[in-house]
Amino acid sequence: MTNKLPKARSSSQFVIHQNNEPLYERAPTLDENGKPYADFMLLIPGLNKVSAPELKAKMASLQAVLVNCSEVVFADLNMRLNLLWVSIKPKAGLIQSITVEIQQYLPEAKLVSGDFRK
Repeated sequence: MTNKLPKARSSSQFVIHQNNEPLYERAPTLDENGKPYADFMLLIPGLNKVSAPELKAKMASLQAVLVNCSEVVFADLNMRLNLLWVSIKPKAGLIQSITVEIQQYLPEAKLVSGDFRK
């Protein structure tokens, strides 16, 4: 199955829903030209234990960073595991740039998977 870019990107709110499909079935792997996306994962310790107002603020910060980066094609936040998965169009230094920007708002976020060189 070839995954394609979404037709439109919403800058309003992330849609929160329960999805029982494995991430590997939901995350896009290839662009419309068959080129692979790059992926990285951030651990955000304690995210699932914060108060509702604090969670809303943290989600708004994540949204602001991810929506404003046109290279982001997919993001999945697993609240049970406190993991943020992001798929991007490959660009040198982009993983580091996004990670550093997220850490400005969520300093507890740690890059656990991803290559800074991509």
